[in-house]
Amino acid sequence: FLANDKDRQELVVQQAKRILSRCANPTLQVDRKCSLVLGQVQSGKTLSFTSVIALARDNKISLTVLLGGTKRPLMQQTYERLTKDLTADSLGSSSKWLIKKDSRVTDKVEIMKALATQSDSYVPDEYKQSVVIVVMKNRAGIKKAENLLNSIQKDLGRNLPVLIIDDEGDQASPNTKHEKDEQSATYSSIWDLRDALPNHSFLSYTATPEANLLLELDDIL
Repeated sequence: FLANDKDRQELVVQQAKRILSRCANPTLQVDRKCSLVLGQVQSGKTLSFTSVIALARDNKISLTVLLGGTKRPLMQQTYERLTKDLTADSLGSSSKWLIKKDSRVTDKVEIMKALATQSDSYVPDEYKQSVVIVVMKNRAGIKKAENLLNSIQKDLGRNLPVLIIDDEGDQASPNTKHEKDEQSATYSSIWDLRDALPNHSFLSYTATPEANLLLELDDIL
């Protein structure tokens, strides 16, 4: 991706706008949307969801949960790139982003402080902070995010509009115990996370969608 490639930049932005336009309405108390985002292998998947996260900030969605992979090195790589790209224009100034890894309830005060800037009329737009929580895509990681967001919404006394991005949505997310009439651990955890967020959009990113396309139509994914 070249910084001076205006045509490519415009294409990325237009695609991100199209994806975000299919997301839940952040002004509603209850709205749930689930979308599958398909791309070719090495087609700029991370760039795409980074752009969607940035656009979401400009459209009243100030909190994103990123299921960053089933392996810690992959999650770390995604976290580092996301941090680099989102804060590229923040050098020498206060960042617009609070990006946390492996967040848990003990991070609640810091996250709520960041979210409070969104509604503070004394804070200029360039200093309002949006939050990105990067977690492992497994039962423990997703449960931490669920508990944290439940606690934040309880303290705020309102539902938060949240963007959930599932990186490599074909891996671990689909129910691998469907034939046994059971729920696999990661699938069940995603179910619980979505249930905890009355207003959210779940975007599943993948270049190999065969497993996703074979899901039953009434499946939560």
